[in-house]
Amino acid sequence: MSQYQSRYIAYAKHHGKTPEEMETIDKNNVNFIAWINQKWINYDRQHPELKGLPRPEWMHTQFDDMLNRGAI
Repeated sequence: MSQYQSRYIAYAKHHGKTPEEMETIDKNNVNFIAWINQKWINYDRQHPELKGLPRPEWMHTQFDDMLNRGAI
């Protein structure tokens, strides 16, 4: 079982690194936080009808799928 969440694994993969390698580069996760926030901004632009509302579970599932495929 991985000790890393799937979104962090996608972040590392995006940068051509393993999660362990990314940990040594981004020790405080500042870059990861900025990266994942930008991905959410990009995703949310596709769903303006839900602006200001809590994201339903299906959005998290779809977001993770798109993130893992590099689609956002």
